[in-house]
Formats: sequence, structure tokens, C-alpha cells
Amino acid sequence: MRQTSARPEESDPAGGGEPKKSPAPALSDVTHLSSRKLHSLSDEADGPPVSSVWWRPHPRAARWLPCEVGSIAEGRLLHLLAGHNRKRLREHHAHHLSRIYPAGSRTLSSNIEPGTYLAALQAGFQMTCLNFQTWDTAMQLNRALFRLNGGCGYLHRDEFAAGDPSPRATLSGGIQGGGFELSLRIISAHHVSKPGEERYSADLWDNFDPQRLLPTAWKSPTVSPATNLYCQVECWQGHGGLSEEPSVSTSAVKPHDGLHPTFEHDVVLHISQPRACVLRLSVLSRVTLGKDELLGSDTIPLVALRTGYRSLRLRSAKGLRLQLSSLLIHSRLSELGELDAPPQLTQEL
Repeated sequence: MRQTSARPEESDPAGGGEPKKSPAPALSDVTHLSSRKLHSLSDEADGPPVSSVWWRPHPRAARWLPCEVGSIAEGRLLHLLAGHNRKRLREHHAHHLSRIYPAGSRTLSSNIEPGTYLAALQAGFQMTCLNFQTWDTAMQLNRALFRLNGGCGYLHRDEFAAGDPSPRATLSGGIQGGGFELSLRIISAHHVSKPGEERYSADLWDNFDPQRLLPTAWKSPTVSPATNLYCQVECWQGHGGLSEEPSVSTSAVKPHDGLHPTFEHDVVLHISQPRACVLRLSVLSRVTLGKDELLGSDTIPLVALRTGYRSLRLRSAKGLRLQLSSLLIHSRLSELGELDAPPQLTQEL
């Protein structure tokens, strides 16, 4: 526990004259996390971490207190993930906390690479700083994983932890031996709107920030649906390390149907670690010149996907929940070989 002392009330120097209260020492003792720079891990299997702080030019081994958390920049994170195996990092994080923050060179508020984000989670890092204003792939993976456990903001590591690395997922083909087979059919989409004509529905946190939805309150229903649509399935296996790339499958383009496009697109995925697998389903519009437009997507951990026929609500390219857009799918998960028992798919979205 960190020893603290109560401070007398001080006046706010910014003006106003109201006294500025210090937090209660009892609350501060149980909630405060002191930051320390994590330089590397000890060479011994059960050795302490090596810390490095700005006033100590040479790193040294030191025992950490439970209230101390290691702050790791993105560059140092890449060094740790490349220089230590996953088991060693997990052993470290069984007793110590670590926090990751993006590199200072990300001046456009971009996030860390999705492969780096998944590798850090599987290595046991507890906290990752993300730019929530940027709805990129890393942010979508983060939101998908934290929908587990009722969306309360905390996850037990066993809910998404993978075992030892094994071959990555392949589409309609080819890994030998045990594992699981996911048969996924994208049947159709419904009420897909053009960019700029969407109508949004509120999430739980929008009750506290209604300004996010005000621009769409006056919009009339869409009368010109999107055209030239196709769907895309991405599978992040979750244990491929820093170089992991998703397996991607794309359907044929449906030229003149934006209200109820029928895809009937079948995908077969061979998955070795279902608890670490994350699926991303997207509906896009084919553009003759330039980049194809993302009209809606949803990202789901495989352990949260209930088998059978399901309707998935889609989100816009900015991460807002679309009011009517949805995707109808059918999924089936079956065991291929004598491996661990498949996870209980009881967690609902």
C-alpha cells in the first residue's frame, strides 16, 4: 500500500475561489497506480523485471510493488514481443501490470497495428491506450473483445487467451490435423444506406453524449439505396504474432440491390484456437475510381457468436450503430480432430 498524507484544501489557481479537495487517502491507496518504465525482462525464469527511469541512465533489476504499473511505448513493445516468447511474458504479467501507449509519431491519432494489438493481448499486457476518435481495425478489435463479459470493461484472460501458436486460419482449404471448422454463410444484407444518408441509433453511452446523434435526427428515410454491393469476411486468428494478417474472403458484386442484396456467400475456416479468433464482417460498395466505400461492418469474437441463423446489426465507418442496416448469416462450428474440447459458446452479443 502506498503511504499518503491528507492535504489541506487549496484554492483553485484558475479562478473561481472554490476550494480544491484532495482525494481521500484510503481511496488513493487502493486505486493509485505508480508508473514505471519497463526496459526488459530478467534473464532468469523467475527473475524480476528490469526498470529504467529518466533519472537512472542504466537499468537495474528491482522488485515492483503491486501498485506499480509498467508504462511501455510502442517501440519498446515491439522489442519485447520480438525478444521474448509468449510464455515468458505471460509469466511476467501474472505478477505485474503493464500499460501500452502509442508512439509519439502518430500525430494523426492513429492506433497501433492490429497484429501488434492482438500479440500484446496474448502476451498478457493488461491495458492498451487507444485513440477512440479513430475507428480503425485495432479499435474495432478492441471493442469486439470487450463486448465479452457483458461489456463491463473487464475481461478474464481465459476468455480470449490462446494456447501455443499453430498454423493460421485458411479459407476453404488446407491445414492438416486437429482443430475446428467454422462454416459461415453470408445470406443477405438489409437496408444498406449510402454514406452520408445513414440514420443512427443510440448506444448506452449516447445517453450521456446526445450530440453524436443530433445531425441525423432530422434526416428523412433513405430513398436511394446503395448499389454495387459486396460482402467481405476477415478472420483474425489471434495468435500469429506481430506479422499476423487476416484471412480474407470476398463475395461477388450485386449491382442493383441496396435494400435487400442477397449474397449467398459461403466461407469455410479451419481454426486452431477458437478463443483467440475474431471475425469482421463488412458490406462495401464497389467504386469505379478510387477506394471502395465501407457501408457497414461488425466485429465479433468467435466465442460470442451463437451458431445458427443470426442477424447482425452493422456500424458505420465512424463506429456508430446504424438504425436499420443488418446482415443475415448462418454459422456452424464443428470439431475436426482430437484436440481440446471446444469452448462453450454461451456468451451473447
